[in-house]
Amino acid sequence: MKGNSKLLIFEEWFDEFEPGTYVEDDLEKTIIAKSEIVFPDYHTLPLRKPIEFNGESKEPDLCLIKKDYSEWYVVEIELAKKPFKGHTESQIRVFSNGKYPATEITNYLLTKKQNLDKIKLFKLIQRELPGILILVNEYPKWAGEAKAYERTAILVFGMYDHPDKIEAYSIDGEYPILEIERSRCNFPKYPGNMLTISSSNILNIKNGEEIIVIDDGRKTKWERLDIGKQTYLLPKGLNPLNVRKKYFLIKSDKDDFYFKEN
Repeated sequence: MKGNSKLLIFEEWFDEFEPGTYVEDDLEKTIIAKSEIVFPDYHTLPLRKPIEFNGESKEPDLCLIKKDYSEWYVVEIELAKKPFKGHTESQIRVFSNGKYPATEITNYLLTKKQNLDKIKLFKLIQRELPGILILVNEYPKWAGEAKAYERTAILVFGMYDHPDKIEAYSIDGEYPILEIERSRCNFPKYPGNMLTISSSNILNIKNGEEIIVIDDGRKTKWERLDIGKQTYLLPKGLNPLNVRKKYFLIKSDKDDFYFKEN
């Protein structure tokens, strides 16, 4: 039995797998097998090590180590139909607050991939808390509750198949990006709808031109406005950001732009 979603590739329709026809292990095996395509900027490795917090102990499924050793993620693979309370929430709580012993985790990951740079890996784990990436088969009803936890993001990995037994995949949500530059930005008290950009050199547009910035998986459109030495971004339409919060404007290696709360 297939789901309702379809994917059109080169005039051929692929049907989405019905969630009840596979389990988390199937999803995990597929992601590992396709990791060089899905996460080309990262080493994708198992991380079956207990992470502890406040008397609880949980094991992540995978981890992503950026190939330049600048950041890393622990990955929990879930089916969206599973309840949040008492299951997924406890895992996120432990992973976002737990301790990550650098020596122990470094040695463990080296048994999974020996050509990792041991010193850089150790320094990364010692220096940086991991992002928490919840990888699901469809967008869950509990996404908002999950993302209320620090450093937590949702990525949807959809699986499709064809009558000729060919599979296809889709990704949607907060995909880990290869960051090359960032700028602090915030809204002044007046006028409150103008986003101040601290480092205007990050932008690849001129005064009066428009730019697409991804916020929480959604594309938002902005116009650059230069007043004296100060640069602003003006939303085209309703402002998608909270004017009371501060943000980073992040530029990826592919010249895509993202907002991230500061």
